[in-house]
Amino acid sequence: ETAVALIKPAALEHVPALLKTFSDSGLIISEVRMCEVPPSCPGYTPEHAGFAVCVMVKAAASMSTMGQIAAAANGAFTCSETAAETGAAVDLLFGARAAPIAPPNCTDSTLLLVRPHALKAGLLGHVLGMVTGAGFVIRTMSTFTVSRPNADEFLEVYKGVVPEYAQYVEELTSGVCLAAEVTYSPAPTESVPKLREVAGAADPEVARLLHPESIRGKLAAS
Repeated sequence: ETAVALIKPAALEHVPALLKTFSDSGLIISEVRMCEVPPSCPGYTPEHAGFAVCVMVKAAASMSTMGQIAAAANGAFTCSETAAETGAAVDLLFGARAAPIAPPNCTDSTLLLVRPHALKAGLLGHVLGMVTGAGFVIRTMSTFTVSRPNADEFLEVYKGVVPEYAQYVEELTSGVCLAAEVTYSPAPTESVPKLREVAGAADPEVARLLHPESIRGKLAAS
């Protein structure tokens, strides 16, 4: 069963915690987009004006579970309540007619890429929470899939340099990723080095030893 949540712009700071709650409640996050919600979308209210975060989840009884979370979330989001509402929301927010995502700023910001294995493990909310907890603001974000040619191009800098290159490409193309533009609020021009610090060493074993409080130090399995 599929359900859709519309997180209001005023609640954007709570997105990581809400995504963590979704995953911890057994909901599988399949798509996320920060975009303008059409007024015709089921669940839309005037409080959704601007850029909201739209989340599609899947699980048995997902609409019931999402409704229970919404009831305890102090109005932070609305959600689909019937299969018909879900179908209409999916079409408007994630289908061919979907509105563009919030445009990137591309100034004093950097790319946060959450790879497929982290989404499959239900760690998206945890990762985003660690990033925003370190002082970053999410400017825009969306899930997407990567084709092999695009993965080869994106990771070309590692080709012939690290022995895990082929493994990196396989993993990046194995499922849904999330890309987010983030800015380090205390010092925007330091966004790139600060995110590297928060992420930790590329090798999880090294990260656990040298950067135990980093994302890879705490969450990476291998």
